[in-house]
Amino acid sequence: MNLINNFQLTDHPSDVGIKANANSPEKLFEICAEGMFSIMCKIDDVKPAIEKKVKIFEAENIPLEDMLVYWLEKLLYLHEVEKMLFSCFKIDYIKINNRFSSLEGSVYGENIDFKKHKFFISIKAPTYHMLKARKDDSGKFWVAEVIFDV
Repeated sequence: MNLINNFQLTDHPSDVGIKANANSPEKLFEICAEGMFSIMCKIDDVKPAIEKKVKIFEAENIPLEDMLVYWLEKLLYLHEVEKMLFSCFKIDYIKINNRFSSLEGSVYGENIDFKKHKFFISIKAPTYHMLKARKDDSGKFWVAEVIFDV
């Protein structure tokens, strides 16, 4: 994949995955969220009418990959509990240091409407299988690979 700030679907024998490229870790997380919801539904039909704040705080230094999984799990939780779909994702910051790790951002979407929204596949969870979230070999861009349990 040579496009920056983009994702593509990847093949997996029993699940579905994405590969993403971005200019920053924050943008990478936004793109992975967009990819996840694109697998679940036609997000072009989801209006960004309602904002939900997302905060994640860990009392220890965690790898960026773990923070990506926590972010995607939090969005799936909001989807299930709030009965919402999301189409717009904004990370304000990701901080990972020796004492703690945190993320703050917002997601935008609307309540599920079975007459309006087209669904594709239900995602159970992001997995740690083949998970990557790091700078690429050139050190210029951020790349991620996520496999989702469906």
